[in-house]
Parts: sequence; structure tokens; C-alpha cells
Amino acid sequence: MAEKRFQAGKMDRQVIPQRPTETKSGSGQVIDTFEDLPAIWAARTDETGGADEKVEGSKRLTAVSLVTFTIRYRSDITVKWRLVSDGDTFDIQHIAPVGRNHLLAIKCRRHD
Repeated sequence: MAEKRFQAGKMDRQVIPQRPTETKSGSGQVIDTFEDLPAIWAARTDETGGADEKVEGSKRLTAVSLVTFTIRYRSDITVKWRLVSDGDTFDIQHIAPVGRNHLLAIKCRRHD
């Protein structure tokens, strides 16, 4: 069966991948931060209505946006990274190759 081709024109959003890094404060304390990498093109798909609800410690409900970004394949991105799109930060939950290392589907949750 022929593989369904993804149309590159659907990659209409720029996202900024951020990888974790450590820096030192003036006092020498190690601080976990994220480093911006060059922007890449992605397609965005909001999952089932775009949000779920999450119960926190005091049973407070908060909206959790679930999104899948599809990008051209690259081997360096891990679930420790995050993506920034349209001013929102998204924590990567799962990464799955599409086709034969042609694309990546990156499932994310909007960072609170």
C-alpha cells in the first residue's frame, strides 16, 4: 500500500525548539534553563477539542491544551525538550516517527 504523503504546505507555523541546559548563577549555583534553537516549520493539530481538564492538589480544575506538532524528521529532539509556538510553551509528551524517518509527530501539553 502506498504511503500517504504529508503536504509540506500544512507546515505553516514556526516553532522554537528549546533544549535543557544548565547555567551557573553569580553565586555559582547551578540553574536549569532552556536554550532556544533556530525556529523550524511545523503543522499544528489540536487534540480532541484542544483541551483536557486536570485536577490539581486542591481539586482545582485547570485547562490542559493537548497539541501535536508535525515537523520534518530530526534525530536530536527528546521528551526533555519543549517547543514554543505563538507565545505558548509546550512540554513534549511523546515523539513518534511518521513514515520512514520522513516526519516526526510530537505530542505536547501546554506548559502552565
